[in-house]
Amino acid sequence: MTEQITTIHRISDFTYGCPRITVELADLGIKANHKCVGRLMREAGIKSVSRRRGFVVTTYRNMRDRLAPD
Repeated sequence: MTEQITTIHRISDFTYGCPRITVELADLGIKANHKCVGRLMREAGIKSVSRRRGFVVTTYRNMRDRLAPD
């Protein structure tokens, strides 16, 4: 099953984690628990990569100014 997990992970451009890989395995007809998939991924050294951008702070508060009333 580790080979199939590795293949799915590679096809997803290394972004799928254990929940999505579990769903893909179910689509292939392979029943597996997400905990089992996660354990196999850890043993094989497979980690997902987040493609999301980081949070950008656009406003900086002056600490000397008073806070606005609610």
